[in-house]
Amino acid sequence: MLFITLNTYCNKGGIETFNQYFINGLKDNQFHYKSVSLYDKKVNDSNSQIACSGSIIKLIWFIFLNLRNSNTIIWGHINLIPLLFLFYPFFRKKRNILIVHGIDVWNPLFKNKLKILGVRITNEVWSVSNYTKKRFIENYHYPFEKVHIFSNTIKPKQSNNDSPYTNSSIKILSILRLQNREKILSVLRIIEVLPQLLKKQDIQYFIIGEGNYKNNLIQHIKQIGLSKQVHVLGYIDNTAPYLEHCDIFTLLSETEGFGIVLLEAMQFAKPCIAATNTGSEDVIRNGESGFLINPDDTFELYQKLLLLIENKDLRIKMGQKGKEIFESTFTYQHFCEKQKQLLLF
Repeated sequence: MLFITLNTYCNKGGIETFNQYFINGLKDNQFHYKSVSLYDKKVNDSNSQIACSGSIIKLIWFIFLNLRNSNTIIWGHINLIPLLFLFYPFFRKKRNILIVHGIDVWNPLFKNKLKILGVRITNEVWSVSNYTKKRFIENYHYPFEKVHIFSNTIKPKQSNNDSPYTNSSIKILSILRLQNREKILSVLRIIEVLPQLLKKQDIQYFIIGEGNYKNNLIQHIKQIGLSKQVHVLGYIDNTAPYLEHCDIFTLLSETEGFGIVLLEAMQFAKPCIAATNTGSEDVIRNGESGFLINPDDTFELYQKLLLLIENKDLRIKMGQKGKEIFESTFTYQHFCEKQKQLLLF
């Protein structure tokens, strides 16, 4: 089989993480495969993986070189699907699978005629969440029965880390890329309710992530006088100590197709607060492992944060439930089993 991606190793993000686990799953499930990445400049396995360094000509060439030995073509991003339409005579006798992740298929502005035509001739679609499935079907008028759920995963991070935090305050943590308006809004919402929460409890808010808006965010925090309570840490390679020793994890972005970082928090038994009407609904059980809230409802956010801040037993209970959900549903073993099931279906 042939797995075609935009990025697998050259960027860090949810889709790239999914692609890496997908390739590892193909290996561990002992499928014969080749992967071709448009933008990667280097790969982990030169025998099975091909990097095209941004050259669409190389991508097309390597796809054609490997078509003869590939009965199944897996398109890792909808931005690649126009190639299926443009070169359909070469692909029409193959099984064509499209993987969809989130806003790439939600936003009607991202649609074009070539994508629509490419989607129509795919044999099936795998969606990382039920919410993405719903939005994709609405947006592309695709048959419901041909869309299958294939959730994200993570492998467990190392535990028993030393705490990176220096005081005993309640620690709220967010991990995200500070690259667009929606991501920035997700942390500004927490910052907006902090002054009220600080009247009740000593709180520190930590933000891990890089992006074009990082410096603007830091400047905003200074201007509103919260530099001692809000810490923008930038990119951190090993986030495990921060996850293990925080008290509450938040991800209030409205553009999450799944929210893979929620799994990382759940692995460390942390209660999570995430946004409704996103892929996070597949991950967080509202009222059990955390809270799903309308991110624009400032009062609801304040209430739910205060409830967790003032109730350690509730934090522990919800965190343990999240860990149970992770271990019963989202482990790498479950990921591999689902991959094998869908590919052999």
